[in-house]
Amino acid sequence: MQEERVVVEVKEDVEAAAKMSKRQKRRKKAEGGAAEEEAGKKAFMEKTHISKPDAKEGLRRNTVEFGRFGDEDAQAGGGAAKADPSTLSSSSTTAAEPLVEGSIVTLVGLQKMPELNGKSAMCVRWDAEKGRWAVSHQGTERLLRPENLRLQRPASETGKPLCPGAPVRLHGLQGAMELNGQRATCRSWDEPRQRWLVVLDDGGTEKSIKLDNLGLAPRPGCCVRMTGLAAAPELNGKSAMCVAWDDSRQRWRVRVEGGQEKALKTDNLEAEGPQDPPPVGPCVQQVVQVCEVEEKLERFGKFLKQLREDERRSTRARSLAVVFCNSLDSQSSAMEALHKGQMSCIPMEGHKAPKALSRFNLDEKRFLVTTDSALGDRKLEQEVRLVLNFDCPLTLDTYSQRLKVLEKAEDGGSSHTFITSDQADFAQPLTQLLTRCHAAIEPALRELAEVDSTTSRP
Repeated sequence: MQEERVVVEVKEDVEAAAKMSKRQKRRKKAEGGAAEEEAGKKAFMEKTHISKPDAKEGLRRNTVEFGRFGDEDAQAGGGAAKADPSTLSSSSTTAAEPLVEGSIVTLVGLQKMPELNGKSAMCVRWDAEKGRWAVSHQGTERLLRPENLRLQRPASETGKPLCPGAPVRLHGLQGAMELNGQRATCRSWDEPRQRWLVVLDDGGTEKSIKLDNLGLAPRPGCCVRMTGLAAAPELNGKSAMCVAWDDSRQRWRVRVEGGQEKALKTDNLEAEGPQDPPPVGPCVQQVVQVCEVEEKLERFGKFLKQLREDERRSTRARSLAVVFCNSLDSQSSAMEALHKGQMSCIPMEGHKAPKALSRFNLDEKRFLVTTDSALGDRKLEQEVRLVLNFDCPLTLDTYSQRLKVLEKAEDGGSSHTFITSDQADFAQPLTQLLTRCHAAIEPALRELAEVDSTTSRP
């Protein structure tokens, strides 16, 4: 019995020692973790140059910027790391969201292009060599300094299909069911209320609507961004312009960069930037050809020959055309080329204008050759499907006015413009318009526009 008692006592002593050892290990581990945590805090304070007593105050004042640089970056820099200029905007603070590809910004402080101040654009890419952001505004890219960009909408929110100016249709409203189906235009995003302030097309009344109750309702000419395309993923994120709604296919015809057209569902479109329609009808197919002054007649003759061949092969429908010239001498040259190409034509001349218009039809004279002053503000009753700018106009207003004669064309019609190398001053604004309309631009025109922008610099 005594031996058994001794054995039990020894066993109890061993178990007590084991429990004590476990408690000591846990205590040492806790003490080691606390010390390690304290050491980490101390290292952080030293790295960010914040003394311990003022650390909380410093954090409250946003004097520390988190998440931009890792430990290795800070150590490699030998102290406080410098901010990347590509991430800064005119309103940037240390707590502000950086500029990245896809950020929606407002253009500010532009001296040479003041008409763009206050307009919205999207950051496309950072040009490190020039120290500028390439931003897209209505389909046109421009290189701008970071200080001319004010962050409007972070890249994390660009997945939302709407933006200021976007055309929408209201749906799913329970409290105001009479508004369902109405069209409206987005004005601004109310962040605290998480709603869009929209202006109804019918009556101009303002309403505050949730995003879930708004659907994108594109209009011809509005700028969009393609998204969610599984069959053509390379187009996702690219901009396009809505041309027309194809009711039979229940899809939008959109024109992408380079002039190609795609048929896409509305679900694959997001509004991109301001939605002001271009001065030229979105359905018009525009072509601009660069040539020398002395070879313009030859180029014009080749175009007429190809036109006649396309009509003979039925690859192009026979239609009425208006030829625009800048002077009476050019008008005579164009008439001579048309006669040589066996194209029936008639000039538009002063008091003879009514007679010329009466004979302007497919059975008699299907080419009307005129100057801007001779045609004036007349609206043609005939369906014109082709505009030929034998002489390139001197301003965008004149260019867009000429193309208005295509308004009655069911397919939008087409235009062909001959611009000579001595008209470089007009090449740049014309290129910008074509870019906005997502029309094809030949390299020679881009080079001519670049020549003008280079020579115009101080």
